[in-house]
Amino acid sequence: MAALPPIPMEVLPAGSPLRAAVAPLQPGEEGRAPVLVDVGEPGGWEALAQLAWGARPVVAVVGDDPADVRRAHTCGAWEVVHAGRLAAELPFRLEGVLARARQGHHLLLLQQLAAGYAAAEAPEALLHEVTRWLAETMGIQRAALVALDAQEGVGFLVASSDDSTRKGQRIELERYPEIREVIRTQAPVLLEEAQGHPLLEQARGPLAAQGVQAIAALPLLQRGGVTGVLLLRAGGGRSSFSPEELQVLASVAHATALALRHVRLLESVRGQSERERRARAAVEAIQQAKDFLERLIDSSVDAILAADLRGRIILFNKGAEDICGYTAEEARALNVQRLYPAGDARELMRALRAGGGRLGPRRQDILTKSGERVPVNMTASVVYQDGREVATLGIFSDLRTLMRLEQKLTETEGRLQESEKNAVLVALAGTAAHELNQPLTCVLGYAELLRRRASPASPNSKALEALHREAERMADIVRKIGKITRYETKAYVGDQVIVDLDKASSHED
Repeated sequence: MAALPPIPMEVLPAGSPLRAAVAPLQPGEEGRAPVLVDVGEPGGWEALAQLAWGARPVVAVVGDDPADVRRAHTCGAWEVVHAGRLAAELPFRLEGVLARARQGHHLLLLQQLAAGYAAAEAPEALLHEVTRWLAETMGIQRAALVALDAQEGVGFLVASSDDSTRKGQRIELERYPEIREVIRTQAPVLLEEAQGHPLLEQARGPLAAQGVQAIAALPLLQRGGVTGVLLLRAGGGRSSFSPEELQVLASVAHATALALRHVRLLESVRGQSERERRARAAVEAIQQAKDFLERLIDSSVDAILAADLRGRIILFNKGAEDICGYTAEEARALNVQRLYPAGDARELMRALRAGGGRLGPRRQDILTKSGERVPVNMTASVVYQDGREVATLGIFSDLRTLMRLEQKLTETEGRLQESEKNAVLVALAGTAAHELNQPLTCVLGYAELLRRRASPASPNSKALEALHREAERMADIVRKIGKITRYETKAYVGDQVIVDLDKASSHED
C-alpha cells in the first residue's frame, strides 16, 4: 500500500490505490468526510490519537498484529481495516462509519430541538428558530411552517428560515401543488429533481429562477387532519433528501404539531386570538413536545445522559441504566464524575471546550454501580442557552460485545494458523517417509543378504551386524515420520528445538 499520511478521503492523490474504493462513498450531508490513517507509517499512531479529539470519522489501517486492532479502537478509531484486505473490506467499513456518523448527528439535532422547545418562552419566536435551525443543519435553501385554513383553502406563513418578518403572509395554495398533495394524501411528499417533476409543471419557471432542485413537504397532523405543513426546499446541486434526514424531519413535524396544539396560531396571525389563552396553550403544547422527545431519547439503545455545570445528572435514559447499573432516580443523586475513572471527567470537559463544544467519537471507560470498568464509544457536546454553557450531553455505545467478538476472531485466527502448520508438517512427513522407505528397504535387504553369507569368523561380520542394526533403526524412524499427525517439539542443543517424533506420531492426546 502506498504511504498515506492522515488525509481527507476526498483529496486522495490520483495515483493512490484507495481512490477507486473510496470515490463512491463520499458523504454529502454532513460535510465531514472520513479520515484514513495508516498507523504503520511514521507518526501514524500519534496522528490517530490526535484526530480522535475531532468530530470527523477516523478509519485506521493496521498490519497483521492482532494487538493493533485493540490499540486502534483505544486511540479512538471508528473502524479498523487490515492493510492486506484493504480492497475487500474498506468499502463496507466506510458505509458503516458514515451510517453511524449520520445517526449520531441526527440524534444530536433532535436533542438540541428538545432543549430549544423546553427553554422557549415565545412560541412564535421558537418556530422561527426551528425553521432556521433546520435550514442550517441540513444545508438547504429554505425551511418554512405553513398553517392551513381548510374552509378558505388558503395558508398563512407561520415561520420562515430566511425572513422572520414575513410571519402571517397569506399563501395561495394554487401556487404550491406540493402542499395540496400533502392535504390530499395526509402523508409526506418528496419531490426529487423538482424542476422536472410532473406535479410541479405549472411552477417550473419560479423554481428554476430560485434554483430549487428538491422539495420535501410534511404534514402537521392534529385530530386526523392536516392543520399545517413543514415545507423544505433545497438547491445548490442537491437533488434529494436522504432517508435519515426524512426520519428526522418526520420527528420534527410531529413535535411541532404537538407544540401547535391548543395554540390558536392561525387566529393569532390573523389577529383574532387572545394573548393569555395563546400563552397557556403554548405552554401545554411545548410540554407535550418535550415529553415526546424525552420518550424518543429514552427509547435509544445507546446510553444518553446530561449533567448541569455542577455535575448533577439531569437526564439518564434506559440505555444508561443498562450500561451503568444505576436507575435514573439513583443517578440523579450522583455527581457525573462518579461515572468516570479519576480525572477523566475534567479531561473530557477540557477536550469539549477545546473542540468548540463538541467531542467526536472516542474510546472511554465508564464505571458501573459495582465498580466495573466498561469500555464505551463516546460522543459529547456542550448545551448552550443565550451563548452560555448550561449543560453537557454524552452518548455512549457499549463496546464489550464488539471486543469479545474481536477476541474470538483473534483466537480463531491463531487456531487456524496452528492447523495450517500441522497440515504442512503432516504432508511433508508423509512425503519424506514415502521417498525414504524405498531406498531404505533396498539397503536393509542387501545388509541382511551380506550378513547371512558371511561366516561368524569373518572379519566383516561385526561391521555387517552394525550395518543391519542401524538400517533397522532408520526404518523405525521412517515409520514414525510416516505416522506424524501433529506438531510437537522438544529441546535440542542450546536454544534450538526439533520435532519430537514419539509425541508427534502418537495418536494419544
